[in-house]
Amino acid sequence: MAEWLVCPSCNLRHSRRADGRCPRCKESVERASAQPVTAPAIEPGRSAPPPSPAAAAPPSRPAPLLRPVAAARPATPVGPAADSWLLRACRTRAVRQLVTCGLVAGGALLLAVANARYIRNFAGGPYATSEADLAAISDPEQAPRYFVQVAGTRTVDTGVELYEVREEHGRETGRTLKARYYALLAGSRYLIVKSAGEPPNRAEGSLQRIPPELDQHLFRTPKMQANRGRFYPYYLETDSFRTPGYWSIAVGLVALIVIALVSRSAWRKLGEPSSDPLVRRASTWGELAAVSAEIERELAQRWRRQGGTSITDHYLVNEAFYSLQVLRLDDLLWAYKKVIKKSVNLIPVGKDYVAVLNCKGGAVEIKAKDPEVDDILRYAAGRAPWAVFGHTKDVETLFRKDAAAFAAIVADRKRQHEAAA
Repeated sequence: MAEWLVCPSCNLRHSRRADGRCPRCKESVERASAQPVTAPAIEPGRSAPPPSPAAAAPPSRPAPLLRPVAAARPATPVGPAADSWLLRACRTRAVRQLVTCGLVAGGALLLAVANARYIRNFAGGPYATSEADLAAISDPEQAPRYFVQVAGTRTVDTGVELYEVREEHGRETGRTLKARYYALLAGSRYLIVKSAGEPPNRAEGSLQRIPPELDQHLFRTPKMQANRGRFYPYYLETDSFRTPGYWSIAVGLVALIVIALVSRSAWRKLGEPSSDPLVRRASTWGELAAVSAEIERELAQRWRRQGGTSITDHYLVNEAFYSLQVLRLDDLLWAYKKVIKKSVNLIPVGKDYVAVLNCKGGAVEIKAKDPEVDDILRYAAGRAPWAVFGHTKDVETLFRKDAAAFAAIVADRKRQHEAAA
């Protein structure tokens, strides 16, 4: 049986040296105890056996002996928890969330200012409009009051209709009448009114410019061209004027609630970082400053970074602009490869490969190429050989329906592995 030493400073496992020092950090290793090399036992009935731990780490990064994180922390002193990397990272993301909420609120305010004309008409309209009021409007897009109610003396059908045409493969398959255009006599001139119902004697809606296509249909005959001066230079759109406003109010209320909740949470985390769920979970792993220093040191010497996820000796660190997730490989429960088939018009165009790592406290999905996903799973198996590797329907059912029982099974496997080692 081979005899190995484990450096208490950098966790490097190596053979005994004549000078009694670690070949990596040059520190004394006299306190280290000899560790026999044994293969971890794999229990019968395992749903999917893990890849060989011997292939977990690349040749340039020997895998340290698996042990509790508290025993693997450096012996060098660390600074106060208030200055730790973990708290700084949490505060940085809280500031980003607050700034983003402020920008969104400011953008919403600017949008409201830009639509102040619509808001005034939404709140004050429809305005009763006389012939003199209609005659004073030359451009409806500049009129302060364009959500109006107009009463007329008689209505004339112009014969112009609006249809919704359905097509399939470039051929018309059907059409539906959507609205008709009427000429409503309001005073001494006619107002074109678009209506989906019967000819109106009183109409309500928004004044809009006559589109060129509608203008061509209305005044296509010489007689209509000669009488063009008897028509107002705009038409009345009777579709619901307030519907967009109601939708905007609903969306605005939801956005306001989200902004308030996010801002409150971010402000609390900024003033009291210990309220962050990640900080509370990391505090259960040991003294917070020491844990944070260990994470920071391992990030500087990480095994691999794939996308936004860094994989170190003991941690999975997923860094995003607004969020930070830190999980321990020691807490790994279940890992497997997910293959996503892609197709366009039922024609296969490729596959996406994802390494799914489920731990206590969260999960990480790492998208990479097929060989890289295999490397990540082998690496994880070397760090947590007691976890369940591979996907089966039974494993998924147990994990989804009874996560506590699943975690208890993995904890028992871990105890058996440590006893065997």
